[in-house]
Order: sequence, then C-alpha cells, then structure tokens
Amino acid sequence: MFKSNYEPEFKEMVICLHLEEGRIIGSITKEYHLGKGTVLFLDIRPIKIW
Repeated sequence: MFKSNYEPEFKEMVICLHLEEGRIIGSITKEYHLGKGTVLFLDIRPIKIW
C-alpha cells in the first residue's frame, strides 16, 4: 500500500474546506484526487494554526 505525506499547509486547506466552508468530503476527494479515507484521517489529526 502506498502512503503519502501531505504538507501541513495542504492538510490545513483540506480541513478548512470541509469544516469552515462546508464542502462535502466526496467533492474534496475528487477535486484533489485523494483516497476515500484521507480527508477523514486528516480531519481527526490536530493542526496547529499560528
């Protein structure tokens, strides 16, 4: 299985699209070619916003 490492800025952007802008996970995964569980995984990981 292939594991990708995403930049912290990309993770923050994806989570903001989902939580703050109300985008559904399906549209984000299609737009950014992510796996089905990637957005859910990123969503539960803590992110520091400076």
